[in-house]
Amino acid sequence: MRPNALRNPCRRRGVSLVEAVLAAALLVMAVMAVFSALGSGTAHAEESADRIAATMAAESLLAQVTLSRGDDLDAWDGRNEPLQGLVDLHGRLLPPSQQVVSRSVRVTSEGRNLPGFVEIPGRLVVVDARNAADRVLASISVWIPDEGGSQ
Repeated sequence: MRPNALRNPCRRRGVSLVEAVLAAALLVMAVMAVFSALGSGTAHAEESADRIAATMAAESLLAQVTLSRGDDLDAWDGRNEPLQGLVDLHGRLLPPSQQVVSRSVRVTSEGRNLPGFVEIPGRLVVVDARNAADRVLASISVWIPDEGGSQ
């Protein structure tokens, strides 16, 4: 027998239709995974930017509140500032990136105890920054002791 007679005369060359479809499906899945990761990363970046802006807006209002001492501090309780038109300590408009939140202030009387000492009277000031959907993006607080040691 000749060596050529043992070879398959119908030898396949190239790619079958099934192999091509499988390769295309794998390529599509890989591309979809990449775009999904990009979309998710963009959403997380936007959420982080909103939270940073909310924190900065809340800190700005907290600075205004903490400069008020004594009876003036209680005047801030219940203050709500709607979206847009937020101002800083000097009355200047906050940057547009921070105008996407509303801010609110709560002031409550709260004493603090140190072990071995008497209770120190003071007030807890909480500033919340909320988005347009009324979800709290940032909440910061500070405890301020009363001047003169009395509530």
